[in-house]
Amino acid sequence: MTEKKRLGSSDAISGAVEYSEVIPFGNGNFVCNWNRFLGEYGIFSFRYSLEIIDYYKMFSKEIVDRSFVVVNTIDGIPLCICPVIICREDEKNTASYGGTVTKFLPCPLFDKRLSRRQRLLVGRTCSAQLEKIFLEHRVTRWYSETTVVDIESMQMEEALPAVIGALDVSIQNHFLRVDVAEGDIKTQIRTRARNEINSGLRCYDFKVYDQTSFTDAVGQKHQLLHQKTAGRLTRPIETFLRSYKWISEGKGLMFEQLYNGISVNMTLICFGGKVAYGASTADDPDFDPPAPLMHSMLWAIAIELKRRGFIYYEVGATNHRDSIYQILSPKEKSIIFFKKGFGTDTLPFKRWVWFSTRIEEVKFIEESLKAYKELLLSG
Repeated sequence: MTEKKRLGSSDAISGAVEYSEVIPFGNGNFVCNWNRFLGEYGIFSFRYSLEIIDYYKMFSKEIVDRSFVVVNTIDGIPLCICPVIICREDEKNTASYGGTVTKFLPCPLFDKRLSRRQRLLVGRTCSAQLEKIFLEHRVTRWYSETTVVDIESMQMEEALPAVIGALDVSIQNHFLRVDVAEGDIKTQIRTRARNEINSGLRCYDFKVYDQTSFTDAVGQKHQLLHQKTAGRLTRPIETFLRSYKWISEGKGLMFEQLYNGISVNMTLICFGGKVAYGASTADDPDFDPPAPLMHSMLWAIAIELKRRGFIYYEVGATNHRDSIYQILSPKEKSIIFFKKGFGTDTLPFKRWVWFSTRIEEVKFIEESLKAYKELLLSG
C-alpha cells in the first residue's frame, strides 16, 4: 500500500513536483527506485548501498526493515530515500542497526536538484512517514548519521534529524582524496607515513580481486586470517559470506598483501558512489614484518581506487578526544592516530539521536554522563 500527498510546484525538477508517493521496503518498486536515486545522486558513502545495509541488518536478531523512498508520481522521479531499521535493544525499540557494528543509520537523503522550499515539502512527507513508523513500533530513539560526501557542509544543519529537533552528538572524520595526481595524494599523507609506505613497497607485493577474479578460496583465506588475527571467530560465517558478495555485486574489492609470496594481510573494501571504505582488515599475528603493513596497503588501495575513478577513500572516524557521547579505548585511540596520517583535513561526521519523549532524552544523557564520569574518575 502506498500513500500520496500533493506538494507545491517549482521548476527545480522536470518542471514540477506535484504529487509524492511513499514506496516502502518490500514493494516491488522499492529497489529500483532506491538505486535510481543513488545513481542520480552521484557521490555518496557506502552507508547507502542496499548491499551494505543488508550486511548490517545481519547483526541483529530482532529486526524489521521499514525503509522507504519518496517518489514524485508525475514523472516517477525518486525525491528522497530514508533508511529505517527497527531493532529491539535494551528492552526498547530503536530505529538503529543495534548489534555490535554501529547503532547509527544513514540520514535521509534528498535529491540535490530540489530547491530549499521543495526539500522542506518533501521533508514533511518523510517526517510524516517516520512518525507513523515510530508510533507503530513504539520507537523511543532514532540514531542517524551523515558525512560531508553525502550532504554538503552548508546543508548539514538542515538535515532532517536536525530540523525535527534531534540531539547533535557529532564526531569527526577523515577522507583521502584520490582523484588527483599521485604526488598530490602523497601530500595528504603524514611525512613519517610516506617513509613507511616506501619501505613497505620495497618488501611487499599486492593483489587486487574484483568481480572478475574473486573466488570462494580467496574469501575463505580472508575469513581464516581474520579468525587467526582475533584468536577466535568473532561473528557468524554468514556475515563474511555476505560481505564477499559485495565484490561479486560490484560493490567492493579485496586486497591481498604478500611477503615472499605468502599472504600476510588482507583488506576488504566496500563502495558507495565514488567513495570507498575499508570494511575489514586481517593480518597474520605470527608474521614479523620487516616494514609496517598498513601504510603500504593503504597506498596500494588509494592508487587502485584512483585507477578505477573514485574520488574519496573514507579513512574513518578520527575524534580528537573522548566525549560524553563517545568513549574510545586505548586501541581505538592508537588507530585514530594512524588514520590521521592519511588525509589532511578533519571534517564533520554528523550524528543525531531523536527521542520519543524528553524523559527518554534525559535518560540518554544521564547514561552517557555516567559512563564518561566513570572514565574521568578512573584516570
